[in-house]
Amino acid sequence: MERLDKFLETQTVNLPKLAGFLLIALGIFIDLVYFDFLSLYVLAGALVLYISYLFKEKIWSLLILTPPSLLLGSFLHFPVTPTWVYEAYLAEVFVVVLSMVLILEKVFDSDSLKLKEDWVLGGLSTYLLLSLLSYFEIVDFRLFIYGLKLVVIFLLTYLVSLNYLTNQTRLKYFLYSLAFTSLAVTAQIFYKFYEVGLSLDFFLNRNDILISLGPIATSVAVLVMILPAILGLYFWEKGKIKPFILIIFFLGALAVFLSLGKAAVVSLFLALFYIFWKYKQKRIVFGLVFSVFVLLAFTFLHSFFEGLVFRVGRIFVDVSSQFRLQELKVCFDLIQDNFWTGVGTGQQIIYYSRQLFPGYEQLVNNFFLQSFIDLGVLGLGLAIFIFSAIFKKVRLIGKKVGKYNQPLFWGLTASLIAVFINGQVEVTLFALPYGIIFWLLVGSLEALKNK
Repeated sequence: MERLDKFLETQTVNLPKLAGFLLIALGIFIDLVYFDFLSLYVLAGALVLYISYLFKEKIWSLLILTPPSLLLGSFLHFPVTPTWVYEAYLAEVFVVVLSMVLILEKVFDSDSLKLKEDWVLGGLSTYLLLSLLSYFEIVDFRLFIYGLKLVVIFLLTYLVSLNYLTNQTRLKYFLYSLAFTSLAVTAQIFYKFYEVGLSLDFFLNRNDILISLGPIATSVAVLVMILPAILGLYFWEKGKIKPFILIIFFLGALAVFLSLGKAAVVSLFLALFYIFWKYKQKRIVFGLVFSVFVLLAFTFLHSFFEGLVFRVGRIFVDVSSQFRLQELKVCFDLIQDNFWTGVGTGQQIIYYSRQLFPGYEQLVNNFFLQSFIDLGVLGLGLAIFIFSAIFKKVRLIGKKVGKYNQPLFWGLTASLIAVFINGQVEVTLFALPYGIIFWLLVGSLEALKNK
């Protein structure tokens, strides 16, 4: 009896795990009682969440898998109504699971976890609140849900990247996953380029030709965002994988060049020029490599080189640019008519399809104007505030980065520069795969504070 008492005294109940189990059990009970059905998705979600919480020390691995998981496309399909099927990327599931584990850990084990917060997160939270309030302005509920989902996912993505990418080991694995994603996207672009028979359709219909990540235009924009970070990783990396990183970078740059996207090429060039300007020791190498790349492109891809020069030369008079001007006119008309409150989150597509042509489902080619149309002048103000906060964050981290980490910091900063430039003339941040990778990159800067 005395031994039994001693045994019981040494046993402790893990309250967070028990509380998590009880919370999941309560959710299933409510689902059965009030909704009169037990969805397979509810059971699977509860099980995944519980197992993830049990292995919370390793859960950051899901963040590393998030970028390549985007290559699977719309992975899950949830039937909401007989005529409405909600589609989700696996990356969304990863982000939600990571967020839920983080919240459960904060609620039930708050002493061991201090959530990182900053002004960027505050700006995103306020943007989400304003998006919710725009419900009173909406016309189409489904589009509202989709637009709201984007804001929620981006907020959660930044939250988990800020709190899980906390050291340079995790940052390195995250950058490896970006390099793998870049290689996979590049391979698909090359294959699609070959499949269309090396014809002009490849860049004339970039919004219609699809790969697993989405349209070619969006996929190339993702490459433009990732490539400067990969170049920074190359200069930062000291292991045997270094040459492979450089090969991935050059293949990705070639894919961007072959796309003949004016904004993509210019954005990548300016981002790389930033690294060239900052990395004084490598300026000669940069100059030689760039010269060789241009020479090879002009020699072996002469028609594409001429095509790029031709498109840049006709930037103000070609059909694409003229249509962009027509889009801008519709955009400013919408802003003038809905200056204070906007048309509501996700609703812009309806107005564009009415005023441009039926079935047109493209977003505004400028994320500041997109915010202005969706949420009015307050939405524009919040978008400016968020990017100002990101700029301030980059400056503060830059002052703390040691000499060893400077090339990587320059690479990550160059990626953000590419996003900012490209986002003024193309649909970028409001595209789900693009936005997820962007907010992961912004959150990853936090790891550079640690020496």
